[in-house]
This record gives sequence, structure tokens and C-alpha cells, in this order.
Amino acid sequence: MKYVFVLIGLFLFGCAEQMDDRGEQLSVSEIKILDRLAQTVLTLPDMPHERTRNRELAVVIESLIERGELSLATEYIGRITNWRAEELKTRLAREYLDIGNLTQAKEIVKEVEWLANTILGLKSGEIIATGEYADYLERYDDFRIDRVKSGLSQYYLALDDKPLAESWSADILPSEQAAFTKSKALAVAESDYDASLAINNLMLGGEIFEGKVAALDGLVHLYGLYFENIEKRELLQEKILSSSISLPIMYRIDWLLSMSVVAHENGKQHIAFELHDQAVNLLSSNPVRPRLFFPLKSKIIISNYKIGRTEEASTQSQELYALYQAEEGSIFNIHRADVLVPCAEAFDAVGLTDNAIRVFKEAIKNAMINSNSRPRIEDLTVIMSSILDSSSIKLGNVEPDLLRLMESVGEPW
Repeated sequence: MKYVFVLIGLFLFGCAEQMDDRGEQLSVSEIKILDRLAQTVLTLPDMPHERTRNRELAVVIESLIERGELSLATEYIGRITNWRAEELKTRLAREYLDIGNLTQAKEIVKEVEWLANTILGLKSGEIIATGEYADYLERYDDFRIDRVKSGLSQYYLALDDKPLAESWSADILPSEQAAFTKSKALAVAESDYDASLAINNLMLGGEIFEGKVAALDGLVHLYGLYFENIEKRELLQEKILSSSISLPIMYRIDWLLSMSVVAHENGKQHIAFELHDQAVNLLSSNPVRPRLFFPLKSKIIISNYKIGRTEEASTQSQELYALYQAEEGSIFNIHRADVLVPCAEAFDAVGLTDNAIRVFKEAIKNAMINSNSRPRIEDLTVIMSSILDSSSIKLGNVEPDLLRLMESVGEPW
């Protein structure tokens, strides 16, 4: 399979002039691997994999934005062929805003606003859906345009332009409104506890699932900010625990573990252990399929290590991998990376780096078992994202394995 690296040369040539738009820097070799991964994702054909291609490419772009590689992220946003491009542009604009490049942020937002206003004009009948606009309504209908409008709202909120933020958030689906409302609560969390609490309580009292999740995320954030205030801490903890009972366990476990780590960081080990053990009991009392169990168990092990039970967590990481080995035959090959990656993350978190690298390589090897290339690409982005999040493992540790997997991509898809 042949690859054309049209972007990497341009990026490396210009990087000396672009240091101001980069955050935590990736190495040159890591940028090359990500560039090749993006090129691999782009080989997915339009029919029937356009949506998959856009989704997986967006994962790569998010990784680039998070690490300050904004120029390369911009290049690849231009290769996305659906609404995700505009949504990512709003994310990119906020990043430029964060680093003080207001001019670049405004230019990006201007492009997105033109698209959004065009869609709104088509929906209202002010613009006739012919010619170049013929398929716009289908491509940006319902939640798609609302995702873009929500992104614009969050940009203007970050810019502290509340009227425009509220304007772009008007009339969007309640499920998409939650992201903007959550941003409003976070924006005032440090300066105004009561206002942030009120916003979160309003979402919590609604009927929208996304709103309830956003509200509880906000309450957990407040729990961390105001932990030393006993009255607020106890009120928040009780509200989080009582209000989350009806929600899926993956969210409840995340909230419990987050609060446990906060308690540990504030010297309250008894609270940390109590909350952690609630998460353990929640998982053990709710049998779930391996694709969900292994990520949740891995998070529990990592949290256990963070709150000081390091030897126990190390043993648990080895037990988790042993469980995978025992159940491997019953796990579909298209799901093995989703199961092995959490095992590697647990090893990595407890300091068993060599074990983690070995399991990442095993995940890559298992990805090649499936004869179809679409699942291989999905596994590639899962593995890549996990390694990039590691502080001790680099893409270079598994580069030959990743390259073999990328080279294997092609028909049948």
C-alpha cells in the first residue's frame, strides 16, 4: 500500500515559525506516525464508510488539537466531509483563543458562522436549496447543525461574549443544549459556587439524559473545588450519590472514582476508600459484557493506585490481564483491542511499563486477525489515543507494530 505524505513536510518546514500555536509538543517521529495514521484513515472509501472515516479522522484531529499541533489539525479538518469539520473548527478556535491568537480564532469562527447561517437560511426558506446548497439540509439536519451551534456558543462563552453565546444556543435540541449549559456552569464554578450549583440543579431536574449527565459532571467538579468546605462537600456528595442511582453504571463509577481521588488529594483517606469501594461494589453487582467490564475495572485499578493502595493495584492489574487470557476465546476479535487496551493502561498506571508495552503490541496483533480493514482502523485510533495519553509510553515503543498494521489496511474493507 502506498502513502502520500503531503502534509508532514509542510508542517516540519514551518514549525519554527509556528511554535506560538503549539501546546505540549509531540516529537517529530510521533507527528510522522500520526500523519501516517491519518493518511491510513483517509483510505476508507466513501461507500459505505464515509461516516466511519470522518469519525476516526476526528479522533486523530482531537489528539492533535489537545497537544497543540494546530496547523496539522487544520490541514486534516479540511479532509473531513461532514458536520464534524465545523464542530472541530469551533474546538480549534477555542484553542487558538486559549493561546492568545484571537485573529486566527476569529477567522475560523467566521467560516463556521457562514455555514451555520446558510443552513439556518435554508431551513427558514430564505435560501433556496438548489445548486451547491442542494444537499446541505440533509448533511446538517437536526443534531448536526445543533452540534455546530453549540460549538459556536461555547466559543463565545470562552470569549466572554454572553449575548452571542446565548444567541447561538437558542432553539437547539435539549440534548445538545446540555454541553453549552455545562460550559456556563464551569465558567463560574470557581468564582460563584451558588450560581454554578443553581445551573447544575436546573439541568439535574430536567428530563434530558444528557442534561443529567452534564449536571452531575458539574457537581463532581464543584466537589473538587470546594472539598475543604465540609458543609458544601457533604451536600454535594449526597446529591451526587442520590441523583445518579438511575443512570448507567459507567457514569456512576467515573463519578465515584473522581471523588475518591479528590478525597485522597485532600488527605481524607477514609472518604477516598469508602467512595472507591462503592465503585468496586457497583461493578461487581452489575454483570456487564467484557467490552465494558475491562475498561471499568481498569479505571478502578488506576484509581486504587492513585489513592495509595499501590501494591494492591499492581496485583489487580496482573489479575485483570490474566482474566483476559482466560476469556480470550469468548471475546470477538473486533472487540479485543477494546479489552486489551484497558489492560495495558492498568499496567502503565501502576508502573509495569514493560507489561503495558507488551499488551499494546498484543492489541495491535489482534487487530490484524480480522480480515476487514474498517475494524483495523478503528482499533488503530483506540490504541493510538491510549498511548498518547501515557506519560511513560511513546508511540515509538510500538512503531514497527503500528506500521505493519497500517500497511495491512486495504480491501476488503
